[in-house]
Amino acid sequence: MPSKTVKTKRKTVKHSGQFKKGHDPRRNKGNKNNAAQEFSIKFRNALANKISPEKVADLLIVQMKKGKPWAIQEYLDRMMGKSTQTLDLKGQVDGKLTIEVVETK
Repeated sequence: MPSKTVKTKRKTVKHSGQFKKGHDPRRNKGNKNNAAQEFSIKFRNALANKISPEKVADLLIVQMKKGKPWAIQEYLDRMMGKSTQTLDLKGQVDGKLTIEVVETK
């Protein structure tokens, strides 16, 4: 893959005083709003009550035997763990940064 060079400049930003240290109830650290989080929990519970893990495993095995790549990948991810992705950063003192993206499948 081709590398891209990104030029960056170092800036000093003066604190304007509008931000205060400590807890801010407006800040959403979970990256989900409460309605989306509640829906997600209800959806997972509904799925769990409709089909057993054994049945899901049986269905996955059927798809694996058919040679479906997504099923094989899902099986390997669950049994062996997902493979780690690497991020290689290279830089020079002159402020240039070379970023090379390496994808693993």
